[in-house]
Order: sequence, then structure tokens, then C-alpha cells
Amino acid sequence: MERKYDQKTLGLLWSKSGGICAHPDCEHELIIKDIDEIVGHICHIVGLNGPRADNLFPKEKLNKYENLVLMCRHHHGIIDIDIKTNTVDKLLQIKADHEKEISKRLNTGKPWEINVSQIYYLNIPRLSILSEFCGFEVDFSFLCEYDNLHSIGFGLSTILSQYKSLFSKIKPNIINDSSITEISDKLIGLTFSYNSGFRTKNVPWLDEYQNGQFKLLGEINKTPQIYKSLLDYKLILTIDPKWIATTTAFVNLRPSGGRGLFAGIATIKQIDYKNKLILATPLIIGIPKSPFDSFFNL
Repeated sequence: MERKYDQKTLGLLWSKSGGICAHPDCEHELIIKDIDEIVGHICHIVGLNGPRADNLFPKEKLNKYENLVLMCRHHHGIIDIDIKTNTVDKLLQIKADHEKEISKRLNTGKPWEINVSQIYYLNIPRLSILSEFCGFEVDFSFLCEYDNLHSIGFGLSTILSQYKSLFSKIKPNIINDSSITEISDKLIGLTFSYNSGFRTKNVPWLDEYQNGQFKLLGEINKTPQIYKSLLDYKLILTIDPKWIATTTAFVNLRPSGGRGLFAGIATIKQIDYKNKLILATPLIIGIPKSPFDSFFNL
């Protein structure tokens, strides 16, 4: 049977999983860098014709949300090899427990009020997951026509306006980074807000990026980022230049002296206890509001 998934199924699956492998022994992020690098595997609970296949299971339900769970490649292989342990009932429980935990993380804190005056960075795939979780579908099919946000040109103002409207509706519960008092794996998948000073590192110049001279290498010490101290750890917000919105943003994300004041929201994706690093994916980076700002008067 051909594997086809409708948009509603994919939206529910990715949003409720938080973009994280559902296996209880794993916290791997399933979206890497941008929308073209999705590494999550859609796993069938009742199989199509292999592991856990059931001829009595309705064919029309095989590719529906209720029969699917998201995992990394490693754990997808494990559940399909060890089918005695990974029964249908076991996988349904794994999925339910994972989604309950993601819901708990996304509903921690208070309703979010964005404190951004001008947007520099807009991670649309990540925002779509957050929006779908809150019941709002985001259409980012327009990205098929562009390599990056900056190349959209004048049309970008319309997109930013649409997201302004979206921000006023979704209102997820999140915490401020200053409210984080303990570093543990429970933070992985948590979305938090920030409004403070950061140092900047490795953000390319616009012409360097446009000419193809810059490449993301996957090495944290060479990855574009803004960072600061959090407790006795280094909090790093990794940046994919694809989501930098404007020429001004390219300039201001590498300010003189390597320091800047930024506000927005980000999701924690990894904790490196040995090197005392917290790696987070920013959803929004921008300039903090001032009392005179009215552009994002939400």
C-alpha cells in the first residue's frame, strides 16, 4: 500500500511530538537546520505489511495520525526489529506518554506576550510546529519559491504581518529564561522567552551567504549563534542564515564588539553536561520593544 499522509495527519503528528523522537530513551531533535533537512521517521504502530502487520486492521486507518508515531532512524529500526518488546499496545503507550510530556513542556509557564519590536530571524518550520500544537495551521508553501527569507524582498513585509497576526492568537504558555533554576533533561523540548544581552559569533555577512561562500558545517564552534551565560552553563542559540529576514538583520546579528540586545523565543534541544552547554533553536530573534513601540502592540 502506498504511503500517503494528509496535511492534517502530518500537522498533528509533528506538533504533538514537538519534533522530538518519541522513544523514552531518546531526546533527539527530528528537524535539522531547515525544512529541507527533516530526519524524523514516520513509524507505523500497526504495520503496513511488515512488523506488527494485521490483516484485520482497516486499511484506511493505516496512514492516519492514530496509527503513527515519530522517531529517529535509530529507534525506528529498534522497534521494527524487536517486535516482541515493541508491541502495538507498547507503542501506543510510548506515543501517549511522549505527547503528554511534550504538552506539559509547552504548557509550562504563563501565556506568551511577545516583546519584539523588529524581527531579525523567523524560523518558520519551528513556528509551524508550535502553531499546529496550538490549533493553528501555517501555510509556508511559499518557501518552495525561495532559498531563504531575505530573497523574498518586498513580499517579506506581508509574511511578517501574517506572523504578527498569528502571534496574537496562539499564545502558548512558556517561561522566561530567568525562571530556569536547574539544568536537567526535563528542559529538553521546553520553549522559553528571552530579553537580554548576548554575544554573537560566526554570523556571515550577507554577500558571503548569498555568494555561497558560507556553509553550515555542523560544528558548534563554527555554527552561527548568539550566546550568553545561564546559571553556570553557556546557553547557545544556533542560527541558520536561511531564516535571517533582512539586510539589517544580517548586520545587527554581528554587531560591533560582538554584543547585542535581543528578544524572542527558543526551544531547548540538547544539554551537554560535560562541556556545560545548553543548545537551543531560536524561533524568533529580534529587537526588544521599547515603551514607544506600537508595531507589535499585542
